Amino acid sequence: LRENCLRRVRRDRERLLWRFRHNEQLSQVIPPVRKFRER
Repeated sequence: LRENCLRRVRRDRERLLWRFRHNEQLSQVIPPVRKFRER
């Protein structure tokens, strides 16, 4: 049980990291689009 839990936590952590990186890239890409829309 303990190993399974650790495995699950590790997987969740990796997923969170990936999502965080993805969000960072998106945030970098979004500002220009926002400016373009504001015009």
